[in-house]
Amino acid sequence: IALLDDIIRSFKKRGFSKSNLTLSLLTSGREDLKIIADDIIQKVPSKISISLGLTIEDSMVEAGSGSLPEKNIESITLKFKPKNISINRLSRSFKSCSIPIIGYINKESFYIDLKAILPSQVSYLINAIKTV
Repeated sequence: IALLDDIIRSFKKRGFSKSNLTLSLLTSGREDLKIIADDIIQKVPSKISISLGLTIEDSMVEAGSGSLPEKNIESITLKFKPKNISINRLSRSFKSCSIPIIGYINKESFYIDLKAILPSQVSYLINAIKTV
């Protein structure tokens, strides 16, 4: 609640500002996220990308939670469909990183939504993909 209060106060005082990380993440467009996704794919060795079945997909995310979110937001995900390990094992591997990486499983694939990744975390994510 305190975090939400801080975000709202920041918005009321300064309007939309890049210094408000939450608003910045929520409003980042698919084009910008696609650039980040392409950069990640380029920095992961192709042998690993192929083994993990790593691709980029358009997605829709929900802001907040609850039984009836009011709006879906366009996003980009990294999709993993590994050949040599189970989806559940891949998910556990990401969660077991020194800084856990949380994704979701849907239809036999594992996804990491880039709208939830801070700019400062991209290099960490790349390293995690290389080591899972």
